[in-house]
Amino acid sequence: MLVLVRSLMHFTYFLCMFSQIMGRSNTKLPLELIKNEKSRNVTFRKRKKGLMKKTYELNKLCDVQCSVIIYENKNGQLVRPDTYPENPEEVKQIIDRFVSKSAKVRKVENLADFFGKQIMQVKKETAKLHQRNNEARFPSWHDMLDDFSLDQLLALLKKLEHKIEDVHKHYDKQCVIDDSILRQTVCAFLFSSFNLFI
Repeated sequence: MLVLVRSLMHFTYFLCMFSQIMGRSNTKLPLELIKNEKSRNVTFRKRKKGLMKKTYELNKLCDVQCSVIIYENKNGQLVRPDTYPENPEEVKQIIDRFVSKSAKVRKVENLADFFGKQIMQVKKETAKLHQRNNEARFPSWHDMLDDFSLDQLLALLKKLEHKIEDVHKHYDKQCVIDDSILRQTVCAFLFSSFNLFI
């Protein structure tokens, strides 16, 4: 077993040395723009071919719907894009499927937004229940009023007007009482304050 591991290590070392001698080192290119245009174009073609191959493999081996669109920049002009799949209709179908699915994804909410919406919903439901309760306690119309004659409706109207006047009088009286109580309280406070200074 030890001999096999040593021979594999020697073989790996041999491959590394051979690739360095042949000009293929394991060092990566720095991620910056390649200044030499010819080298840049060669690198672009190689990387594009590798990317297309990997996309094809991902599609075939894993049964994944994927697409790649690459625009090449020639003399400052964008040329017709290279795509995978090569058929533009298939690319459009994949993009449309992606856009429709991403629109259906629910928006992630934080806790404050969630509880804020819940509180608003509870307030709306409570307001509806209050309205139903008030309608049940104080109906605005009774079916028996439909059978009243015009004279009966006018008599009812007069009674309602008298009740409304009574309510206004009671309200005004209450306001006067509240106002007089307020005046008495203020006077008592001022008088007690005045006695403190004497």
